Amino acid sequence: MDGRYTNIEMNFANDHLQKCSMSCEQKTEYSHVGELCTQPGFEPQSTSGRESLYRRTMVVFISLWIITLIILGAVLSVSFLPGSGLQNEMTDLQRMTSSSILEIQARLEDKNKQLETKNRENSNLIQEKSGLQNQLKELQMRTSNNISGLQVQLEDKNKQLETKNRENSNLIQERSGLQIQLKEIQMKTSSNISGLQVQLEDKNKQLETKNRENSNLIQERSGLQIQLKEIQMKTLSNISGLQVQLEDKNKQLETKNRENSNLIQEKSGLQNQLKELQMRTSNNISGLQVQLEDKNKQLEIKNRVISKLILQKFDLQNEVRELQTIAEDGFAKWTNKQGIVRQEVWKWIRKAAANVILDPRTAHRNLTVSEDGKQVTFSGGLLPDSPLRFSNWYGIQGKESFSSGRHYYEVQVGTRGCFSVGFVKESVEKMKYTVTSESGFLMFILEKNVYKVSTTPPTSLSLNEPPNNVGVYVDYDKGQVSFYNVGTRSHIYSFTGYNFSEKLYPAVNSCNSMTSGPLIISPVSHTA
Repeated sequence: MDGRYTNIEMNFANDHLQKCSMSCEQKTEYSHVGELCTQPGFEPQSTSGRESLYRRTMVVFISLWIITLIILGAVLSVSFLPGSGLQNEMTDLQRMTSSSILEIQARLEDKNKQLETKNRENSNLIQEKSGLQNQLKELQMRTSNNISGLQVQLEDKNKQLETKNRENSNLIQERSGLQIQLKEIQMKTSSNISGLQVQLEDKNKQLETKNRENSNLIQERSGLQIQLKEIQMKTLSNISGLQVQLEDKNKQLETKNRENSNLIQEKSGLQNQLKELQMRTSNNISGLQVQLEDKNKQLEIKNRVISKLILQKFDLQNEVRELQTIAEDGFAKWTNKQGIVRQEVWKWIRKAAANVILDPRTAHRNLTVSEDGKQVTFSGGLLPDSPLRFSNWYGIQGKESFSSGRHYYEVQVGTRGCFSVGFVKESVEKMKYTVTSESGFLMFILEKNVYKVSTTPPTSLSLNEPPNNVGVYVDYDKGQVSFYNVGTRSHIYSFTGYNFSEKLYPAVNSCNSMTSGPLIISPVSHTA
């Protein structure tokens, strides 16, 4: 009885699996996937697969419980029978039934795991399929780009095939000619047969080679034609655009042709005019040649005159240089003369004008210098101390020094009551307050309403008219520094007889007055 009930349970479970197996075997287009019938190419959805698995599991469980209830009913029906043997059989049957249920549940769990594995494999296959579809699209896009290249290759192969066909036809004609010649020669002269046979064999070999080449070309052409047909089927949409472009090119070509025809007509008209002009010009050539000879003779005469004038110009330039040297020596003598300076001497002095720019690094700590370096004012503020600055003298020197030649600058002093203008030597001691020529100061000074110069000792001056604008002049090579009243063009004073051996810097002193306004380096006019 144990074996009977056990076989009933196993047969029920196996019947379900055999039915699925038989249905799969009856339908050959289906395949087994995890002990279940699935259709190839079918892409199961994960949710529907799980619902189907759940239904099948429930059916199996319900079937098992029904079988269990039937068995229990049978057991209860025989429970009133006498004898302990039946009770033992019922106990064994219950134990075997429970073990069969556990075994079927284990097999069901295995099937569920196999189904989940197959579902994961199917999802991976779906992803691979989508990737392959994307690759197919990219390949189709790339294939469209290869149409033009394949067309060009096909045209080349067609041209090569035509060339080979022409060559083959020529070879065939030559072979037929040789065969005719061979027959004639065989009839006439048997001695030449061997040579012609050799030539015929060579031609046959060449023909075979050409045939093989042609067969290869034909195969290549057929392959290209197949590819071209496939591409043409895919690229029919581009035909309309190409036709439009072709029509545009045709229109442009027609326009160019009309333009070319117009140009050709113009060219023919110009050629006719050129012929007429050549005919007219030939008559004037002789007259022009005569005129050209006359002009050449006149040009030779002019060239001789010009060469003489050039020599005279060089002589005059040398004389002018000599006169300028003499005049400059004479002007130099007049630069330190008292009184009004002669007009030509004054222009000569002012031609030596220098662009003097004041150096703020050398200014006294209480001075303020403009950005352009042309003005200086006593401000009372304290600048950073530096060994380059004048410490006890409210002065400032220029950026540029002079060590040769003549130089001139002008300072607008106005009506201020104190100032100093002139030159200082490079070796002047800026930390001391000794403004004399021996200490390196060559200055014209107004101090306490007294005009003086920085000789050793200082020399006071008596001026007829106070200057508003002072001119300062140095002739380094002659050892002279002079001062002038620019407004009256009069000489004030000159330091003479010096033998300068170091650099001279322009220098001015604004004194310690905040109400007198700035000292200004004035621009010099060469025409005044």
